[in-house]
Amino acid sequence: MLLPEFIEALQVALAGATADLVRELETQGHRNTGQLAASMVVDVRTEGTAVVGEVSAAGYLEYVNRRTRHQYISRAQIAGLTEYFQQRGLSGKDLQGAVWGTARKQVEIGSPLPGSYRYSQNGKRTGAIQAVFATFDQRLGDELGQALTQSINNDFTKVLNIHLQSI
Repeated sequence: MLLPEFIEALQVALAGATADLVRELETQGHRNTGQLAASMVVDVRTEGTAVVGEVSAAGYLEYVNRRTRHQYISRAQIAGLTEYFQQRGLSGKDLQGAVWGTARKQVEIGSPLPGSYRYSQNGKRTGAIQAVFATFDQRLGDELGQALTQSINNDFTKVLNIHLQSI
């Protein structure tokens, strides 16, 4: 198998896993604006003699993926909650009440808040990355196997055609 075929197989496997991650996050109820899904990027590259595959996303994926405990109310937390509740149509005192009330609860008991589970279709609000990438080695193996088979078939066909022409 040639390096470009290997890179393409890794790209396909990571793209598939990323699509599965988006679906898992949506099933867990993590879809408001679509910004998190839109921020996901697959990058496959060579670094010296190594091939590196990487999936990156907006920084808050880390917090969406795991249970977090806030020590204090931060500006970033207030900004994120303000944007969220504005998209839900709140403004004025209702907006401020929802933002600060949620922020206080997040400091008190952590995130996700117990009430947020009503948005989940599978009863989960964390662990999406682990759920999807737990089977990634199987997906990658399948993609590499297909690429290797195709490469062998292509090479064999070329050699066979050359041999047949010489007869």
